[in-house]
Amino acid sequence: MHGHRVMADGSIRDSDNWQKGMSLAVYMESAWRHFFTWWKIHRGYPSLEDLEDTLCAELFNVSGYLHETIKARLDKGD
Repeated sequence: MHGHRVMADGSIRDSDNWQKGMSLAVYMESAWRHFFTWWKIHRGYPSLEDLEDTLCAELFNVSGYLHETIKARLDKGD
């Protein structure tokens, strides 16, 4: 993930920025993008992304979405 810390403007994001939380929409958009890359690699299409990096990113997004979902439920007292 270190290679993905460089932002569009050239600055480098903190390695622990994910701990600040992300919205479900951000997790979903990223998961969709990585799923599509995974699908392309699976089907034999060229990709700029590595399969293992793509799968790790997909797991990160699913785990983060699950974390935020559980956190919201617990905050409601369920």
